[in-house]
Amino acid sequence: MVTFAEARALGLLLLCPVLQAFGPAVGWDALTYHLALPERYLFFNGIEVTPFSTYTAFPLTTEMLYVVALGTVGPALAKLIHLEFGCLILWSLLALGRQHSPRCGWLAVLFLISEPL
Repeated sequence: MVTFAEARALGLLLLCPVLQAFGPAVGWDALTYHLALPERYLFFNGIEVTPFSTYTAFPLTTEMLYVVALGTVGPALAKLIHLEFGCLILWSLLALGRQHSPRCGWLAVLFLISEPL
């Protein structure tokens, strides 16, 4: 069980990415395939294979959620979906690490957040 102080600390860590979701895309992932390829699919009204891009082999995976988000609301919703997956990964790491010890979960979360991806 996550205490209120731990949830508040995690919430403060995630406040910056939530605010960045409403700004322009500046990350490599978003500009390369999370937002660029779904915009291309919407432009061509279908899956358009881009030569020399390994990311066009992902159209049947979770990437299609970004197409729905871009087509209905816009890039802010697509970036919030990306943030949601990050939160689910952090929550999973915290839960798995806490099975060993309470500090182990937070240490795993801090290692993941400190990774410069």
